[in-house]
Amino acid sequence: MASSLFTNTLHVCFDSVLAMDNPGMVSMFEALMASGLSGFLGCPYVLYEDALTEFFLNGYVRDGKVVSTIRGKQVEISEELFASTFELPVDGLTDLSEIPKDIVFDARSIFSLSGEQVSTSGKKREMKFEFRLLSDILAKTISVKAGSFDEVTQEKFLMMAAITCGVAINWNRLLFNILKDMVTAGSRQAKGYAIKISLLLENVPNLELGDSTEFPSSKILTKKTVHRYIAVNDKVGVEEVADVPRVKKTPVKKAVARKRPATVDEPIVKKKRTRVGKAAAVATDSALEAVPVQVVCTNFFCASSCTKTSRPDYLASSATDISASLAALQESFSKLVANQTRDSRKSGDPNSEVMCKINHVERVFLDSLAAQNEAFRGLFKSIRQEAQNDNNALSLALKAVRAQNAILSTYLAATQKEVKDLQAELSQDFDEKLADIRNDLLEFRVETQEQLVSLPAHLAELIAFITKGSDEKNGEGSSSRPQPPPDDQN
Repeated sequence: MASSLFTNTLHVCFDSVLAMDNPGMVSMFEALMASGLSGFLGCPYVLYEDALTEFFLNGYVRDGKVVSTIRGKQVEISEELFASTFELPVDGLTDLSEIPKDIVFDARSIFSLSGEQVSTSGKKREMKFEFRLLSDILAKTISVKAGSFDEVTQEKFLMMAAITCGVAINWNRLLFNILKDMVTAGSRQAKGYAIKISLLLENVPNLELGDSTEFPSSKILTKKTVHRYIAVNDKVGVEEVADVPRVKKTPVKKAVARKRPATVDEPIVKKKRTRVGKAAAVATDSALEAVPVQVVCTNFFCASSCTKTSRPDYLASSATDISASLAALQESFSKLVANQTRDSRKSGDPNSEVMCKINHVERVFLDSLAAQNEAFRGLFKSIRQEAQNDNNALSLALKAVRAQNAILSTYLAATQKEVKDLQAELSQDFDEKLADIRNDLLEFRVETQEQLVSLPAHLAELIAFITKGSDEKNGEGSSSRPQPPPDDQN
């Protein structure tokens, strides 16, 4: 059934949730609106189950568009139509891994419920309630991933960081690519966007969609459902703490008291117990004396190795107290074995003494463990603080590098502008000189053509003159031929 397409989806009624008296929740929903996702998460909800089933059954991607056939009519959904329908941002980052690291670092503290930085991938119960809900919205309505919703993946964490810290994301490209994965054969992307696809299909002219289905009111985030979400998650958090298995500590005196008492006819064999006590005392003392404690320098910028082997004072004092208590316990066991025989019934005093020694050893052990626990907590706290200081220093260094990069980018832009101006100037001078050369060439060509035109006339005159000269030579003696004028003779 198509109802599986919107089983886990969520729809946001922004008018209702923004009127809550919970500042954290209101701030989270305001960040969602500022990110440009309000038109996608809070669009008018309508569902057509039969049309959705047919859409995904016949859907495929062609030329970057989502194409399908519903009741014999072809439907095309382009990226531009997707953006205009839900008013999604088309500018910003398209790769979530490009979100600045300092923003991710700040988000790890902002999301934390305990104040300590949370992991970018882990359990959402470590986060505040508003960010747990934001994680569910992104997982069920944006990413449409199947599986456990208690886990926060790195992809969802980066989305949450971008929304909370105001990073510009090209949500239209991101969401449309998810839609294309839904209709791509063999893709592992779960099917979803039921309300959004139904709204797109409703706007297709002359398309018969059939009867609509009512969207469950329990999946609409209003003031009431969000308060219920907080109450349920708060209760689950308490139950998780209560269900944590605890190690039951059984005191040594209770273990001894539960043993079957000795009778007159049944001898008490103490040799084995005595040997165990000696072995335990020797082994414990030897282990505490032989095991070194490695103390490592936690300074991130320390160039030399500061690792050294030493034994802290609290371990030395604990080992001394435990050794002394075990020695006293061993002595009490020896007295007990020496005083008890097969027919002896006077075992009250040695037993009492042994019980006192056992109680003392127990107290020493517990005090030693408590001291070690406090010491290790302090050590871990100092290591965590130094790591945070190192991360802050790295963040400052990264910001300085970014500032230098910005300066270098400015210088590079200015240099490129100067080069372009110089190229433009050289190109203009070259064009002017080329134009002058072309004009001179045209003038020379005109003059040459004029001379070529007048050249036949001059040649004709020259030929006529030569012809006249030869005629004159032939008729020199003739007096009857008229003489040419002086100008013609010249």
